[in-house]
Amino acid sequence: MNYKMLFHTVGQILKVEAGLLLLPLFIAIVKGEKTIFAFCLTIALTAILSAIFTLIPVRKKQMYAPEGLIIVAFSWIIMSMIGALPLYLSDLGFKYIDCLFETVSGFSTTGATIIENVDILPKSINFWRCFTHWIGGMGILVFVMALLPNNEMRSMYILRAEVPGPVTGKLVAKTKINARILYAIYISLTLFEAFLLRVGGNTLFDSVTLAFSTAGTGGFCSYNASIGVYNSAYTEIVIIVFMILFSLNFNLFYLMLIKQAKRAFRSEELFTFVGIVFVSFLIITANIYPLYNSIGESARNSLFWVSSIISTTGFGTVDINAWPKLSQHLLLILMFIGGCVGSTAGGLKISRIIIIFKNFIRGLKRTLSPGTVTTLKVDGTAVSEETVHGVTTYITIIFGVIVTSFLVVSRDNFDLTTSFTSVVSCVNNVGPLLGGFTTFASFSPLSKIVLIFDMLIGRLEVFPILVLFAKSTWKKAIK
Repeated sequence: MNYKMLFHTVGQILKVEAGLLLLPLFIAIVKGEKTIFAFCLTIALTAILSAIFTLIPVRKKQMYAPEGLIIVAFSWIIMSMIGALPLYLSDLGFKYIDCLFETVSGFSTTGATIIENVDILPKSINFWRCFTHWIGGMGILVFVMALLPNNEMRSMYILRAEVPGPVTGKLVAKTKINARILYAIYISLTLFEAFLLRVGGNTLFDSVTLAFSTAGTGGFCSYNASIGVYNSAYTEIVIIVFMILFSLNFNLFYLMLIKQAKRAFRSEELFTFVGIVFVSFLIITANIYPLYNSIGESARNSLFWVSSIISTTGFGTVDINAWPKLSQHLLLILMFIGGCVGSTAGGLKISRIIIIFKNFIRGLKRTLSPGTVTTLKVDGTAVSEETVHGVTTYITIIFGVIVTSFLVVSRDNFDLTTSFTSVVSCVNNVGPLLGGFTTFASFSPLSKIVLIFDMLIGRLEVFPILVLFAKSTWKKAIK
């Protein structure tokens, strides 16, 4: 293991995190909040650690794929541990494990919270909570790769480890340029959403924080009632549109920018995603109609929640625990599905669902006609057997994680719905709970630790976290 490279890269990450913490510090200063000390101390500690790590000379710059996974996992853990300090040091009465849970939930864009009354939090803390969604949505290491000078091979392995999906598609040859394009699209969409929300009469603070949470498909909000507090059809429509947009593969936006829209709209993943949203919307609208006796209100609530869950954002408008079981269970299925590869959404990803379905059909054909030779194709391109194997392995591990975590969380003696959906929500980075709880505050410290790792496993897609705990990882060299 190239320890010097590991610590040097982490030092670069911490340098960026210290800079990003200046934004909530500015909010604290403007509002005259007591959190100024908490942010100043956190920034100072982060800067010191960054200086120590980056001063380590790196002579051997070679990197292998496992080391890229390790750097990503280790960086996310350190970044979350430091990111939890402002909330912990703000004297708001939270234990460190709760602050870490909240911060991991933010960076992983899960949106699960332990805070029962976010309305009373200082503006700077609510800003930082929502900002962590934006930072984690596209990935802080991708951000670092876009800004700082680095080795192209190292960038490639880190980008592969952090960007979700079975295959990391490159827009251009150079990884650094690829990262810059992704962030240019990401920033542009975020600014456009914030502008539309501000035009709709929302405050500048709310417009920016809502845009952060939507862009990262996270779901943190500055109000307990979430989006329901605005009671505005305009605000909901804007958020619906952008929850869907941030759930799409960013490669599609790039293709449209370079005037290859026809190629973008031939995407099987895009049509499958839109089809699932449309069918789910129709079913839930019909199912909840008796509750509202209004097709307009039923459709509005249905479309919002379908978009919120499949994008794994987790924003809310009404209490879905009052909805019929069919609608609740359909939303639970959408928690598993998630958005498209190369988006900020969580879940299994549409591309994996397509590959698994086509592999099932291929297996069925082989069973009925043993001599048949078929090639699995997506968008007319053959998918390698290695990719198919990787997808099946990933899904197998994810369900193993869900079962194991569910058994641990069950020790808290909550009802089946609460225990199961808490794990599914965290693994798929969705956020909301079904059952009798609205927050994760009542879960035991052990359950919170398990759910923290579930959120990281879901966001980093299993392998970086598993490699981090493998015995062979920490040998002197990886070949």
